[in-house]
Amino acid sequence: MDTKEKSLHQLGTFGVVGDVFKIIQSQPKLLRTITLVSILSPVLITLTNIFIGPHVFSMIFYQEIYEVWDLYILNWMEFMVLELVWTTLFFVGLMPSIGVVGYTVADVYNGEQGNSITSLPAVWKRMLITCLWYFLMNFVIILGCSFVLLLSVMIQYWLLLLVGMVIGLVVFVYLGMYVAIVWQVANVVSVMEEEYYGWEGMKNSRHLIHGKRTTAWALFVALIVIVGLFNFVAVIGCFCLVGFGAKLLYAIAYVVLACVINLMWEVTQSVLYFVCKSHHGHSVDEWCSLESCHEKTNNNNC
Repeated sequence: MDTKEKSLHQLGTFGVVGDVFKIIQSQPKLLRTITLVSILSPVLITLTNIFIGPHVFSMIFYQEIYEVWDLYILNWMEFMVLELVWTTLFFVGLMPSIGVVGYTVADVYNGEQGNSITSLPAVWKRMLITCLWYFLMNFVIILGCSFVLLLSVMIQYWLLLLVGMVIGLVVFVYLGMYVAIVWQVANVVSVMEEEYYGWEGMKNSRHLIHGKRTTAWALFVALIVIVGLFNFVAVIGCFCLVGFGAKLLYAIAYVVLACVINLMWEVTQSVLYFVCKSHHGHSVDEWCSLESCHEKTNNNNC
């Protein structure tokens, strides 16, 4: 894929999706390896959560009906801990694949064929710090929206309560989605740019997205719709299917489709990053792959 013959900054939503499919087709072996090494584990963790989570939630619902309050509170705590552990393991598990996919896309755009899996630990710490900042920002957003809702309830006027709830919900959804979009690109920023990670990575990502917000929003909303429908069908299937054979086929289908969705989104993240960089006047030829970057580091040039 010769980047000199195409203008990345001109790519819109469909152009990014088209490049994603081209990159996946051009690197089938490496991307399969990435899937097996890094993406498969978080997907299996999610599958476990799908099987266990509804069972714990049904116990909570049962205890609420029969007013078994001690067990009700205990199971709610178990459910929250389970979701927290699952979320942490899922994102931490995906970090290696995000790093490798980012450098793989850079290699494709630069016309190189490097395998960067062995050098992955160099960027894991930066991505972890960026992820922690993302969780902190979400926590602040939740606290702020909760305060607005609580204030609306204390006023005790139904109209103000309704307005406060609507405003709180809109702000919560918008800010939550916007921070998530910034974080998605910040993941790749943390991989490709050594000096930008954590809060600086989030700020740099926000700057990069400026000018390509429509494309970023369209891709992220499409991801939410696809993942939401996929997980809804997965949970319904978990409840409806009976028998070991049916559940086994369901689990295999889920793992395959979830791996494909995660891989495609990680490639999309990286392509969007390069499109944003190109939009701000940076040439793809300026970015080094992980292997060449480590070689330059040894020579104090990278």
